[in-house]
Amino acid sequence: MERERPRRNKAASIKRKLASAVAAGIISAEFSGLGSVTLQPPSYRLEARVYPPHIIAASYNPDVDQPTYFDKFTLDPTPNISTEKIAESQVDKWQPPWGSSALIVYPWTRNPEFNGGTWQGSYWIDNHSNPPHSWINDIMPIYKINPDGTITPSKQLYSSDDPVYWERVMIMAKHMNIPILFLSNWGVNSKTDLAGQKIYEFASSEANPHKLVRLAPLYERDGDGNPSVQRLVKWVNHYKSYAENNPHAYRNPDTGKLIVSAYSLDEDWPEMVQRWRQVEEITGVEVLLRPYGNKQIKDFIAGFHGPETFGAFPYRPAEPVEVIEQNGKIWKQISAKFEKFGEGAPRLPENPQRFIRGVLANVKNPAALTTFILDEIGEGTGLLPGLRVIFTSQGIYIDWEHSYGFLYVNILHRLLPPLPEIVSDFDLAFHHNRSKVLSSGNLADKRKQEAVIWADNRLSKITFPALTNLNSQ
Repeated sequence: MERERPRRNKAASIKRKLASAVAAGIISAEFSGLGSVTLQPPSYRLEARVYPPHIIAASYNPDVDQPTYFDKFTLDPTPNISTEKIAESQVDKWQPPWGSSALIVYPWTRNPEFNGGTWQGSYWIDNHSNPPHSWINDIMPIYKINPDGTITPSKQLYSSDDPVYWERVMIMAKHMNIPILFLSNWGVNSKTDLAGQKIYEFASSEANPHKLVRLAPLYERDGDGNPSVQRLVKWVNHYKSYAENNPHAYRNPDTGKLIVSAYSLDEDWPEMVQRWRQVEEITGVEVLLRPYGNKQIKDFIAGFHGPETFGAFPYRPAEPVEVIEQNGKIWKQISAKFEKFGEGAPRLPENPQRFIRGVLANVKNPAALTTFILDEIGEGTGLLPGLRVIFTSQGIYIDWEHSYGFLYVNILHRLLPPLPEIVSDFDLAFHHNRSKVLSSGNLADKRKQEAVIWADNRLSKITFPALTNLNSQ
C-alpha cells in the first residue's frame, strides 16, 4: 500500500524560506513598524560579483560602452554643473523651455498622525490593506530619514498635506533636473485640490529648495465622467484664483498663458476635445491633454490645437516609451515599471537598463517634452525612492535584493541636462563682463590676465567703478 505523502505546511515553508533569506542577507530581519532599520543593506553572503550587489551597472554612454554605476541606497552626490545661469531677480519670470522634463505627482495620501482620525480616505488602504501592517503595494517609500541614517517604517506612509513630504518631493525633482510637476486634481475643493493649494503655497515659501519648479494641475474627472463645459470653466477659474499670481505656476513660455492638463480615455476623445476647446476660449488658459488608450488620436489632437500651441502628452505607463508627435513637437512618456500589487506578473517588469536606454534616447532629442511618474504607488509605476517589502503574518520584511531605493532618482540625476544655476545679479553681471573682456581682440594679453585676476578677487579688492574704467579704455 502506497504511503500517504505528508501535507506541506505552507506557513512553515514560508517561515523557513524567510529565515534562510535573512541568514543569506537577502532580506532584513523582521520589523514591527515601531523600530528603525538602516538604509544600508545587510552583508551579502551570495556568490562573489564584480561590483557590490546594491550597485546597478548600466551603460551610460552607449557609443563607447563605458559603464556607469548607480548606487541604489545612497543619493548620488555627484554635482551637476550647468553652463546656463539665471539671475536671482529673474527667477520668478523664468519658464522651462521646450525640451524640459516633467513629473506626474499624485497627492492622494493621508496619515492619521498628521491629519488626525484614521486611515480612512487615504490611498494607503486600497486593495483591502490595513496600514501600517500592510498597504496598497509592496513598496515602502523612503520618506523621512532619521539623523543617524536609519528610517522608521511606520513613518514612511506619508501624508500629501505634510510640508515635509513636499520638501522631499522638491529635493528629488531638483536632484533629477526636472522643473515641471503636474499635480493630480479631482475638482474644486477635493482632497487633491486642497493639497495642491498647499503645494503652491509651499513652492512660494523660503522653505522650498527648488526655486525653478513650475506647477500645473492634471484634471482627472474627465477620466470617469463627462463634466459639462460650465463645470470645467468653474474648475479652471478656481485654479486661476490661486495660481494666476503665483510665479511657480507653469505657463507656455511663448505665450505666457497658464497651462492646465486633463486626463481622458479613448472613448471620450471627440466630446472631450470639443469641451476643452470651449474652455480654452472662455478662460484663456492652454490645455494639455493626456490621453490613455490604444486608439490613434493624432487626428483629434491636430483638430484641437493650432501650430503655435501645446498639444497632448501620452499616458500608457505599461509601455517603456510612448510618443506623440504633433506640429513638429514631440511628447514622450518614459516608464520604469508597472507592477500593480495583486495582479501577479507585472505588466512592465522593472528593468533599469531599458529605462536608461529610453532616457538616453530622449537626451539626444531636446525637442521632446518628457514625462515621468513620481508616486503612483498603487500601480507600482513611480520613481519615488522606495524599498520592497514582504508582508507576512509574522511581520514585515525588507527585500533588499529587489529594492530599487534611489536608483531611478540617481539615473535621472546623471542623465537629464542640468537646470540653470541661480546666481546673484552681481555675479551674473560679472560673468558677462568677464566673458566680454576675455573675448575682446583689442586688449593686450597682459590686460586680459589682469582682468582674470580682477575676476578672482572681485569681492575683496575691486569695485564696480574699476569694471567701468576697464571697459571704457
